[in-house]
Amino acid sequence: MDPMIPQPSRTAPTDIAPSGPAAADEEIYCPICNYNLTGVHSGRCPECGASFDRTSMLRAQKTHQITLIPWDDPASMSILDRFRATLLVSLLRPRKFAFAFSVQPRESRAASFALLVALLAASVTVGFTLAVQALALAVGPGAVLGGAASQLALTVMAVPLSVAGSIALTAFLAATTLFVLCPHYDGRRRFAPWLSISAYASAHFLLSLPALPVLYALTFRFAYELPSALLLSWMVCWVAGGLLAFFTLMSVVEHRAGGDGRRWLAGVVLFLIYALGPVAVQIVTIAVATAVSLLLSP
Repeated sequence: MDPMIPQPSRTAPTDIAPSGPAAADEEIYCPICNYNLTGVHSGRCPECGASFDRTSMLRAQKTHQITLIPWDDPASMSILDRFRATLLVSLLRPRKFAFAFSVQPRESRAASFALLVALLAASVTVGFTLAVQALALAVGPGAVLGGAASQLALTVMAVPLSVAGSIALTAFLAATTLFVLCPHYDGRRRFAPWLSISAYASAHFLLSLPALPVLYALTFRFAYELPSALLLSWMVCWVAGGLLAFFTLMSVVEHRAGGDGRRWLAGVVLFLIYALGPVAVQIVTIAVATAVSLLLSP
């Protein structure tokens, strides 16, 4: 077994972090390169040179019972169980999510997780939208403006592009912001860890999906036109998911970033990214999809 690959599910205790002499024999890992720091008391990783505080690392990696996000955990686990565990940590346990990045894997699987989130979010939204359109057509063909063919093209094209674009844009811009404004534990700036953290935070786009029927009902009451109500409910849904991701990311920044980072400025920029990014993506993708749907109209 490679001593530089952490095994959190086998070493993390169930209650509290060890203290006293026993703590010196516990395995902890460098938050930058994953090097096994057992027995290293100098405060500096001999592998990559990153500085660390042993007490803080024990608290982060042991007390909180998690040192890797489940999707990156090397322990044997089915994809379904891995995905479910990652969603649980990402969506419902923000403090555990923050400490899950006390160790950064050498090769994060965050991209595949974000892609799966995008596929699920797009599938649910497309299914709901098609169901609403089918119901409208059953009630009266005139309820769907522009014809069924054009609306179908708009739905099938706009929703997946909007979801994927929102996740990709917000994750990249958030990672760039954190890279510039929030150095890591050792005072150095690294882009890859922030990008994987932002990608995992995209799970929050799923959390807002159950509100989609309610959002549609409210917007349809005031918009009166089916396409406008659907587009507005999509937009509110993506922004809500983005803002949930923002609050979780700020929890990560609190525990991972170095003390000399400009966290307040990062918070302001991140809020704008997650509040406005999905709106900008949706405007662009809907414009493109609308142009294509007009071409398909008789």
